[in-house]
Amino acid sequence: MNEAAVETLDRGLGIRIGKEEAREIATLTDRKGLMHTVNGDWKVSGPRFICNCCADYCYPFRASVLLESERVWPLPRYIAEYNPSVCRHCGRCITRCHFNASRFEEEIVAKGYKLTGAGINGEKALKPENMSVGDSKAKHLIRYNRDKCRRCGLRVNTCKSGAVSMRPVCAEEVL
Repeated sequence: MNEAAVETLDRGLGIRIGKEEAREIATLTDRKGLMHTVNGDWKVSGPRFICNCCADYCYPFRASVLLESERVWPLPRYIAEYNPSVCRHCGRCITRCHFNASRFEEEIVAKGYKLTGAGINGEKALKPENMSVGDSKAKHLIRYNRDKCRRCGLRVNTCKSGAVSMRPVCAEEVL
């Protein structure tokens, strides 16, 4: 990539690879659910490293969680947006996210009454006396917690329905 790569090789770390092999590695690690990170100033100085991280073993990710510095590293340049109206609720994003930003929540629907998770949504309360056998059905819905999102993009490139997208963060969202 640049002099940082040469320095790394000179120290006996890493191996020299070409662009095509780098693309293959990036594709493979993405399929395996690893998060791609680069040095924070890559737009100015160029990429000095590309790391394919797993939240369980990546010490910067683990340290940022333990030290509650999630908004410091990695730098929040983008945020995931979730559109539940186009979501298929397949659950692929749940298995892909290392930080539990998405989860299944059961929704029970019965004759115009809707109970979601532990809280009631809608105008009517779901009460046992309002229900009879066969009146209710449960379905699993995806719930997204923006505060848990680490902006790695894994949920975006997993979602086949386009329910998850990335957008640049505003200055007030960074703090």
